[in-house]
Amino acid sequence: MKLEDLRKITFFIEDSDGVWLNAKAQELSPIDLEEFWSPDAPMRILIGAHGTSLWFHDQKVFEVNLALDLKRHHYFYKNHSIVKEHFAKAVGIKQGYRPKVLDTTAGHLSDAMLLYSWGCDIVCYERHLVQFMVMKVELLRSSLFDFKYSWGCSSELQDMSYFDCVYFDPMFSHVSEKTKSKKNIEWMRDFLGADEDQFLVAQKLFEQTRGRLVIKRSLKSDELIKGPSLVFHGKGHRFDVYLKDNKKKLC
Repeated sequence: MKLEDLRKITFFIEDSDGVWLNAKAQELSPIDLEEFWSPDAPMRILIGAHGTSLWFHDQKVFEVNLALDLKRHHYFYKNHSIVKEHFAKAVGIKQGYRPKVLDTTAGHLSDAMLLYSWGCDIVCYERHLVQFMVMKVELLRSSLFDFKYSWGCSSELQDMSYFDCVYFDPMFSHVSEKTKSKKNIEWMRDFLGADEDQFLVAQKLFEQTRGRLVIKRSLKSDELIKGPSLVFHGKGHRFDVYLKDNKKKLC
């Protein structure tokens, strides 16, 4: 589904007594809620005690709890080395050094929460409206007011020189069995569709990046840019890393 189609979707945000909305609704800018708001909308964002959930008619699509995710990350990495993680190596984390990262495809903020918990200065963009609204509401519910999260296409930014690393995680067209078990990702793929413009976006980011560009790919996916400087393999995906002094032509 394209962004212009998502803009036509109406949805409704609710909590148990309306107190949260009265206190926080003004913080949902820059979105003009009146353009999308409808109490009769089939798509509803529900704020609860255990997270924020997206509903379509009477079916819960997924639920997120960022505060709990952060708590788990902090607990796990008390006894595990961050610098040994493939993702940390890919974005350039070292002992005593945390890069400034631009996450161009925030999604459910899974990777962003990891970077945030590791102490990185991170700025996130999400171009799909419904996805953005669910996560924006959840950030406010979790009191993560300092988290930098915006709606739009980060590839349109004119100046990326502030960032040490630009991170790009386009929606895979290939669906692995492991990914199928993750309901939130499966919904994103079915509802939003794969990022068909990922080659064009990768090219823009590649041209604008001043430090390193990290592209997350499934293990079976081709490179978006030919000849990465470094590659770090995970269990079901890999990180293709392109350093600014080792630029290659696109495939």
